[in-house]
Amino acid sequence: MKLILRDDGHGRMIVQVATVDGSRLFPAGSLLLEVYDAIEFSDPNALDPQIMFGGKMLDATNNTLVDAPALVAIPESATKLGLRRVFVEQGRWDEVRAIIAADPVTQEEWDLAIEIKRNDPLTQRLMSALKLLPADVDAILLRAKQLIEF
Repeated sequence: MKLILRDDGHGRMIVQVATVDGSRLFPAGSLLLEVYDAIEFSDPNALDPQIMFGGKMLDATNNTLVDAPALVAIPESATKLGLRRVFVEQGRWDEVRAIIAADPVTQEEWDLAIEIKRNDPLTQRLMSALKLLPADVDAILLRAKQLIEF
């Protein structure tokens, strides 16, 4: 096992752990805080460090290495057509249309928007009215993208 301590350039020490024996990455009784790879700091779009360790991660329930789940990029926006298709699938499109129509500002912004961005005030109003959690928005944005891409 190789343990490396290095300064991250912001006054914090980073611990890097690596081993050539994948079956003993994190022995029983040890506590895993975080695993970093140097590339993570230089490239914000880099793969998860667990993926870089052979695509394995620790399953803490039985202390074994398992295949790491695939990373999914959550879109930051969706087209109105994609969103409409998602809400039709969910049986909520009439509810969404009523919420949009009930407020002149929301209606005008919906009509003028080319795409709907996650952090836009329009999205925040719709999230609140539909009682959507951030995880719900993630799922909606992912599905909207899938429904538009053929």
